[in-house]
Formats: sequence, structure tokens, C-alpha cells
Amino acid sequence: MNNQFIFQELSENEYHYLDFIFQFTNYHYNSSPENFKKYLLNMQQNKLGKIIVLKEKESNKIIGAGTILILHKIHNNPIGEIHDVFIDEKYRKLGLGKKIIEYLTNMGLKDFNCYKIILNCLDHNISFYEKCDFQKVGNEMRYLNK
Repeated sequence: MNNQFIFQELSENEYHYLDFIFQFTNYHYNSSPENFKKYLLNMQQNKLGKIIVLKEKESNKIIGAGTILILHKIHNNPIGEIHDVFIDEKYRKLGLGKKIIEYLTNMGLKDFNCYKIILNCLDHNISFYEKCDFQKVGNEMRYLNK
């Protein structure tokens, strides 16, 4: 990655991050700026993970993001779960998605002492994550609250 992009932890003053991620989802959850700040503070204080944004250095515009959530276990070191990895369409095919995955993986292993890093993805994204050294293991089961 060249010097035109920087990684930063999401700041409580970057409520506009929600506008960025909602362009990639089929849902829109209303959260107030106060709840946004509380959420980030809770993540930080309880070591529950981090939201990382990738910014274009010159404009300070968020062009990518990813989250690592930490699942603390009583019988082992924590597990890191990668979620919500997005790259603005204009910046795709530059290797930035892989850089976000590497950044989050290293953060989980080094900063949170995770013994493994996991993620879920759609079938059409499997080859991308395999290029990031993830392996397909098992199956996801889901119970939806109706």
C-alpha cells in the first residue's frame, strides 16, 4: 500500500462512518450520535474489539473499513472475529481489502492475543479470503429472531 492511504481507529467524532457502511448493506439501523459514542467507548473500555477505517490521506475521506470483535473465552485465549469489511467501489482492485484483512488479523493476534481469527463470508467471496490466507472450515448455522 502506498503512502496515499492511512489506517486509523474509528473516532467517536466520525458518526458519518454509518453513512459509509450503510451503502454496502441492505438494512439501515438508526443509531444516535450518543449511542455511537457509547458503543465505541464500550468496545474500548472492555477490550471488545476495534473498528478500523482506511482513509485517503489527502482528503481524510473514509474509503474502507473493517471491524475485529473479540470473543473472550474462559478456557483459552480470545478469538478474533472479522466483520464489516468494505471498500468504496472507486478504490477496489487496488489490494486495499487484503490490506484491511491483514491489518485486522495482525491486530487480533498481537494486540488482543487471539489464538485464532475467524470470519464468515458469502460463497462468492471465498476466493478473496483464501488469498488472505484464510481457510474454509466448517459451516455457519444461524437462528434468526422472527
